[in-house]
Amino acid sequence: MSARGLVVLADGAQAAFCAGVVAQLAAAGGNWGEAAGAGLGAHVALLALLGEAEETARRYSRLTQEGAALFRPALAYVREAVNTEGFLLLPDPFRLAGWLLPSVLSEYLAPEQALAGGVNLWVCVEELASGTRGWRQLASGQQLAETAAFPWGWPPASGLWGGVGACAELDFPPLACPQVDVVCGFPVPAVERPGLSNALFATVQRREEMAAARTVERWAAAHSGLQVFAPTQKLYAAFVKREGALLGVEYPLPVEHNAELMGTLVAFGRFVGGHKGGYACVS
Repeated sequence: MSARGLVVLADGAQAAFCAGVVAQLAAAGGNWGEAAGAGLGAHVALLALLGEAEETARRYSRLTQEGAALFRPALAYVREAVNTEGFLLLPDPFRLAGWLLPSVLSEYLAPEQALAGGVNLWVCVEELASGTRGWRQLASGQQLAETAAFPWGWPPASGLWGGVGACAELDFPPLACPQVDVVCGFPVPAVERPGLSNALFATVQRREEMAAARTVERWAAAHSGLQVFAPTQKLYAAFVKREGALLGVEYPLPVEHNAELMGTLVAFGRFVGGHKGGYACVS
């Protein structure tokens, strides 16, 4: 199979689904010469360019045994460090930078951060001070962490962060390949989430995934060479084979801290990646 372009968009835990899709595409002969990524999906795209798509899927599957420590709330780590009876630890909502711990993310990305400048990968970041956002070629490991940071997830580093919402107003990434696989960790089109709470942690993530889904629909309408892989209700029902299964209820938002979901998300991604003609139809 000739080299194609690859775009991977995912925040937090939803990257596990993308890892499964990309691993399945690679197993079927997928070969990518250039890529772009937003959120933690940039890490999946980077490993795909390095020929490590299967290893990426294994790493996300191992999070099941590791208790999904990558997505464990920062407050839980701090509470564990205090570990003194009689103390109540509460976050300061006016000073809390993010729900997840940046040091854990850096440790997870460390093996690939040293290789960041050696691949043709575009990442999406937003500069909070100036209000500018755009696609930039990955040149340093620090950029990888900045790209993975997203609202109410990992906090922005040095005034820069990414996440899938950062690409919502942007044009399609500047890839030269006319044929591109677009892998989304969020449903495309957006699905109803009837059980959504009014908590900021959930509603901000919901807003980001809806904006990203509309962006992918816009890209697909303007580019005939895109093949989009994303969670859909039809594919989810076929995967779980359970009456009454609802994607909008059971599919996690990015900061979902449930280790049992990690292996399932990877398996669902593999299912979608191997489902001929079953990719998201967004044209």
